[in-house]
Amino acid sequence: MIFHDAGRSLAMPRAARLGVLVCGCLAVALAAFAAGAERAGSAFRLDSPDFREEHLRSDVETLASVPFGGRALGSEGAQRAASFVESRFRELSLAPAPGIGYQQHFPVRLQLKLQEGSGQNELSLSGPASQAQWNLHKDYLPLPFSGNGRVKDATLVFAGYAIHAPELDYDDFAGIDVRGKVVIAFRREPQERNASSRFIGLEFTRHASFAAKARAVAQRGGKALLIVSNRLPADEDAELPAFGASAGPMQSPIPILMVRAAAIAPFFTEQGLSLSALQRSIDETGNPASAHFAGVYRITLSVKTEGVQAKGSNVLGWLPGDPSNGEYVVVGAHFDHVGLGERFSMDNSGKGKLHPGADDNASGVAAMLELARVLSHRQRLEGAHGRSVLFVAFGGEEHGLFGSTHFLHQQPVEGKRLVGMLNFDMVGRLREDELFEAGLGSVPELRSLATNAASRYQLDLKPLSEYPYNMSDHGTFLDAGIPAVLLFTGLHMEYHTPRDTAERVNAAGTLRVLKVAELLLEAMRDPERQLTFQGGANPGFERPFREATAPSNPFDFE
Repeated sequence: MIFHDAGRSLAMPRAARLGVLVCGCLAVALAAFAAGAERAGSAFRLDSPDFREEHLRSDVETLASVPFGGRALGSEGAQRAASFVESRFRELSLAPAPGIGYQQHFPVRLQLKLQEGSGQNELSLSGPASQAQWNLHKDYLPLPFSGNGRVKDATLVFAGYAIHAPELDYDDFAGIDVRGKVVIAFRREPQERNASSRFIGLEFTRHASFAAKARAVAQRGGKALLIVSNRLPADEDAELPAFGASAGPMQSPIPILMVRAAAIAPFFTEQGLSLSALQRSIDETGNPASAHFAGVYRITLSVKTEGVQAKGSNVLGWLPGDPSNGEYVVVGAHFDHVGLGERFSMDNSGKGKLHPGADDNASGVAAMLELARVLSHRQRLEGAHGRSVLFVAFGGEEHGLFGSTHFLHQQPVEGKRLVGMLNFDMVGRLREDELFEAGLGSVPELRSLATNAASRYQLDLKPLSEYPYNMSDHGTFLDAGIPAVLLFTGLHMEYHTPRDTAERVNAAGTLRVLKVAELLLEAMRDPERQLTFQGGANPGFERPFREATAPSNPFDFE
């Protein structure tokens, strides 16, 4: 789970220790199947029609155990966890996801570094009155997902927010030619504080993402993109974020760099332009203010990153609904954690020690598996009905929602429409009967039902308004305009430490959360109930206006 606070990450930029994938996948799979068979022969009962506390406890203990090594993205332990979940899906008679299978792999780059040395990473700009050789980390910073490359002695163009949105009658590229040029643009989008803006009021559209800007520039032949790092004028001298340690599952087609406004502003001033005035004009009028730089202004830049190529996985299990219904719902929980916590432990004394991740998020996976077991059992007795369900154990959540991002980009279920998502993250530490939710504001039809369901099981349902909306995989679905709800039992002092162990998990509390989730999912599967996305209504997922050094999804979203 991801938390940010006033521009710095409380949980660090969602990265974990890398363990190189090994070739012993068959042995891992066999071990996972053996573990499933052992449970099935003892206390594990596939045919029980009710949720069973011992099942939850067993799965948490397994995933949080030493052989899984903290389940860091790209590690043997993470692959072992993926094989374990796949074996459970098979055990529960869930089908592979149509058109893809039980596992969906995606590439990631870990242990990213910026190459040092002459010509590796540089940025210089010259004009008739001034020249600047900018300093890496101080004046500019390539983004982790930037394309590598070199641009020499190119001309520049200012393209507002680098947004092409014909459906909103807005185009920063109208009237300018960016081919062969380096583009300078503001981050995010116009009128972001204006509730009546054409850009969905206080919510960001997909055009605000770094990826959308880079694609728009690349499609028009632009050579690179410089993103002005901060809003103006209040924080012109704001520091740049730290360079992220991982990227995935995709890479920008062109170099993309953040630059400090204070560093680049003088080159606008020389031409009688003001960054602050340009931004104010666009925000006040809602119209682009793009402009070519004079030809005497030239820029040279290069970006060179290096890292370890690795593989992440999503694990998918399909429970078909009524064959005549063309819609489905995702039930998700991320299975990865932070390994040995060498970089991202919340306990300095715990670095290098096993971080079991029992609550974060073995508890969520266990809840998802038990829900899948009960629904599959009932369906064998009663037959298929309603919308289909795709159960997904996401990988790479700790690094920035990589798995859920890849899932939505690939849209693996052909011929079916995704209408909603239910997410379990850290549901193992219920205290004082408080159950937190985020995202209910995105699907108003479920608000009263969720409140009544929680009350039925003596739970106090509270909006997760003190945390950003995109702290877990449901945020990726909300960004895509898909109704999504997170269930969460709260942060604690064992979060991202070696002390997040199985014996601390409140399995009885997780069972109560599951009963609420069951009622929510039952409503989401009802084909007569329309799930209508509503953006910006819930402070639990509404975007904050403060800067964040580690975006939840570094490639796609701010």
